[in-house]
Amino acid sequence: MPGISSVAVFTLVFQMFVVIRAAFYKQPYRENEHIVRSWMMIIAPYAVWIIFIVATVGIGKPVNVSRDRRFFYCSVESEALTDTLTMFAAMVLFATLILEAWTIILVYKRWISIARESSEMFTAAELNLPLRILAFGIYIMVAMSMSLLSMKSPESPIPDLIIASVESAATVVILIFATQPDIIQAIRFWRKE
Repeated sequence: MPGISSVAVFTLVFQMFVVIRAAFYKQPYRENEHIVRSWMMIIAPYAVWIIFIVATVGIGKPVNVSRDRRFFYCSVESEALTDTLTMFAAMVLFATLILEAWTIILVYKRWISIARESSEMFTAAELNLPLRILAFGIYIMVAMSMSLLSMKSPESPIPDLIIASVESAATVVILIFATQPDIIQAIRFWRKE
């Protein structure tokens, strides 16, 4: 479901933004002081999932489920449900885009100050993770824009193929996040440096 993925991406980008913003303003960030926010970020995608399941069950009578609308799978023939889900995902992703832009601005400002005064906020290694999260967010945004396209042409299989790659985005997550030097070093633990 695009709504679940978009909320999960939003929470990931929001967490990165909060940490970078605290570092930008030179405030200490202690994870144990934000327990409620952490739990809300963990629960949010599942809450959205349950809400949309309940809505689908409420609207989706067995006679409304068919493969006529979609190429690869069965769907509930309800424009209202489909449009609501797609628009919700689009709004969450727009908020994610705003956070990503804000994060890029903060990182850019700090990067300029590093070049000028050799600030202690970021090193090149610490910039690695925010850039990877932004790359993942961009990938999700492209896939979710395909979701909007699927609203206009539900019979086309192309948006569904791209959306499916997001829903099972393990390969993309591995390519973006598991190629960090420290993770590769941990994976190759048996080798002595």
